[in-house]
Amino acid sequence: MIGTNNDKNREKWIAEKLAQLPQGYRILDAGAGELRFKKFCSLLN
Repeated sequence: MIGTNNDKNREKWIAEKLAQLPQGYRILDAGAGELRFKKFCSLLN
């Protein structure tokens, strides 16, 4: 299947981008589903 071996890179990219947001920022994750990346957002609160 196409795109199934990129999960680690995608997670790393998302974590890096979220870490660059200033503390206290709010983000909207429309369609978050299972809240897979919520762990990377705890620093924004």
